[in-house]
Amino acid sequence: LPGWFLSTRGEAGELGGLLGREGDAPQPVTRAQLDEIPFATILVGRPGSPLSAPMFAAAVNDDYVTYVNAAGQRVTLRGGQVTATHGLIADLAAYRSDPGADPVVTRRPPEAWPQEVVRIYRDRDAGGRVFSRTMICRPRVLGPRRIEIAELGFDVVEIEEPCASPTRSLVNRYWVEPATGFMRRSEQWAGLSGPLIIEVVRGVAPQGCARAGRLGSVL
Repeated sequence: LPGWFLSTRGEAGELGGLLGREGDAPQPVTRAQLDEIPFATILVGRPGSPLSAPMFAAAVNDDYVTYVNAAGQRVTLRGGQVTATHGLIADLAAYRSDPGADPVVTRRPPEAWPQEVVRIYRDRDAGGRVFSRTMICRPRVLGPRRIEIAELGFDVVEIEEPCASPTRSLVNRYWVEPATGFMRRSEQWAGLSGPLIIEVVRGVAPQGCARAGRLGSVL
């Protein structure tokens, strides 16, 4: 990994401050710097923050990919769905859905998204206790958008997804490519410490290898 990435580690992690730890705010990362990381890479941030912290793919288990930052915090994705976090104030312990019916896990074009998705989150509170929450989510297409990720522009479709359980309501948002449903950006529930914004800089190709140098193609 490039030296600038490792030098952000710090005692609590310079990047960690963005994801819920004490510490200095991270510095902006350029596209040229991101191109130095030879692995699948995502940017992770909080709503309302102008900066995002880079995470690289450190482990692949079937279709689950775990990304890690210099502070050792981890985010696991299945497709575009956050399924677990580690190192935040209150982590998402696990996530479950029917992958065939979940367009965030198994991508599909926006017009093929279902009217309803059942999402089961297992949240971990600050005391380490784990509990399940079943949410009924109803995606709706908002329309085409132009977004920028790490200095590159993408034409996408924005989808808003209100979710509700007997005790909580929330809204997930997704920005997907119109032809394939590939998730370029999302703002989604990631445990009691709040939602995360995930931006894909360099995705994992379908064969599932995280190292860009081994990919037949990079998404």
